[in-house]
Amino acid sequence: MGRLSSSIEYDFRAARERQQEYIKMYRLQKRLGHMNPELEIEFMALIDEIEIEIAEAHQPVNARMTTASNSDHSVTPIGNIINLIVPQWDFESKEEVQ
Repeated sequence: MGRLSSSIEYDFRAARERQQEYIKMYRLQKRLGHMNPELEIEFMALIDEIEIEIAEAHQPVNARMTTASNSDHSVTPIGNIINLIVPQWDFESKEEVQ
């Protein structure tokens, strides 16, 4: 659906109604047994997309642009950090068992 421009007022009621319609269709298809994994993923993506759209519309216009405009701070990419957790079990050695 994309970003919203500052000149357009967002219709929250229409968005919630669309979301509720998708939820009703999803539940109906599930109840009738016509739901396959691809259709379920599509419904969930549509519902999530509307939710993200609503969240973006709630943000002020200035807050949407802060990540793109604040380039005066230095960000150092760290990369992937992997911490292994190895349990310390007390195993008896083979010599002690025999």
